[in-house]
Amino acid sequence: MLTLHEHKLSAFFMSQFSVQIYSTVVEWIKKGVFKPRAFLSFKLHLYSTNLWWSPYSSYQQRLCKIITDMREDQEMTFPRIADWLNENGYKTPRGHAFTNPHAHSIYTKCKRRNDRYGKTSYSQLKDIKVSFNTQ
Repeated sequence: MLTLHEHKLSAFFMSQFSVQIYSTVVEWIKKGVFKPRAFLSFKLHLYSTNLWWSPYSSYQQRLCKIITDMREDQEMTFPRIADWLNENGYKTPRGHAFTNPHAHSIYTKCKRRNDRYGKTSYSQLKDIKVSFNTQ
């Protein structure tokens, strides 16, 4: 059984690389425990950006929406956004006063996150083969 960290790590590698997984059932077959008449083999290629999702807190989501709206709809600069957030009592997620780089960082990370998780996933079966046992 994989721990949560190992599961996230294996999900990351499986989403980035073509991984071949071997089953213990195959080992049983080789040792003669089970002798099927046919074998089915295939390759599964899976591409997904949704294997692991780091959730934003409701406060981070609210900051993301406020900063994105101010930047895109009202065309405010990041120093003006930071000043507005400070004047209205908002703090960074770590509890500090906002500065221009804080507002810019939240904006760019939010956009990158939305772009990444908005992509489509796909899976593809390849090299499907049926082999018959002649013995």
